[in-house]
Amino acid sequence: MPRITLTNATIRALKPTGKQETYWCNLTPNFALRMSQKGGKSFFVMLGRERKRIHLGKYPATPLKHAREKARALLLNPSARPDGKTLGEAFDAYFKSAIEPNYKPRSARAVRLTFTRHTRELCDRPVISITTSDLSTLFSRLSHTPSEANHLYKAVAAFFRHAVQHGVVVASPITFPKPYKEVTRDRVLTDAELVAVYRAAMEMGYPFGYMILLCIHCAFRIGEVAGMKWSYITKDYFTIPAEVYKTGKEHILPNLHGENLALIPRTSEYLFPSRRGTPITSIGFYKRQLDELSGVTGWTVHDLRRTFSSKCAEWQIAPPDIIERLLGHTTALSPIARIYNRWHYLPQMKAALERYEQKLAELLKR
Repeated sequence: MPRITLTNATIRALKPTGKQETYWCNLTPNFALRMSQKGGKSFFVMLGRERKRIHLGKYPATPLKHAREKARALLLNPSARPDGKTLGEAFDAYFKSAIEPNYKPRSARAVRLTFTRHTRELCDRPVISITTSDLSTLFSRLSHTPSEANHLYKAVAAFFRHAVQHGVVVASPITFPKPYKEVTRDRVLTDAELVAVYRAAMEMGYPFGYMILLCIHCAFRIGEVAGMKWSYITKDYFTIPAEVYKTGKEHILPNLHGENLALIPRTSEYLFPSRRGTPITSIGFYKRQLDELSGVTGWTVHDLRRTFSSKCAEWQIAPPDIIERLLGHTTALSPIARIYNRWHYLPQMKAALERYEQKLAELLKR
């Protein structure tokens, strides 16, 4: 069997000989290219004393670089997924075994969305062929959105830690720290900015404009609004169940917006469903439209919660403990005290929201 230096140029130059030929690589031991009688080309590696042949993919669909990296990884650790599982397949298995059972549904969806959205071009690659360089390139493309890059880093690093622990890969390609420094946000929209965003949201209308208005009026997180179900809403209250709320505790907020909620079409169990009937996910797309329409930039939807809290303090809407309850922050009360005090404080929360609505209406009239 001939031995050659396998490069893209030498592979392209190979011609069918009328019989099956195997070309062993001079650069990587036990790594070879096999050409069929008709000229089809595929990579494989030979492992162990048993000389077990592992197929690595067909050329050119599988690039030489990826096949060589996979061969080297298998030679270092023959037990590391010789079935050639792709990154996408490995992530699906990880998601079902480690994420779904341990995360809240909304958080699990966020992990899947973040991972799959940004690794799409790598998902068909063998998981053991993913390199540090591949991931560095991935993060460098997100330099314009450092927060998203850090979220992706967290998801990818957790996946590869799990993959190493379960023998899916030999070592994690994450060999560098979080790509961007975490910065605590302190952005509060000015009165003029809040008015501009509010009016732009009114102009956008359903769905995203209405979502933003709920964030402004109720200080909800955008993820909570995206996953809001009609079953959470009664004439008097919004009730977000503990299993989907960030703090792990039920959040109840007085409902002052029945007339406005009636404007939302009921096409799904969700207030704002995607075309597939699942919670809407195109937040970034809509947010860019809102920025263009309002002329306000350099802010995130979550900044509306901070703005709500700041306005409540500035307008002397309520004492700090009531503002914290409106925001759904965990209090230092015991579990039993929380149960009894929850209903005790709802009248104060409603009164505070009514004062906030009055002040907000005055601001919008300026």
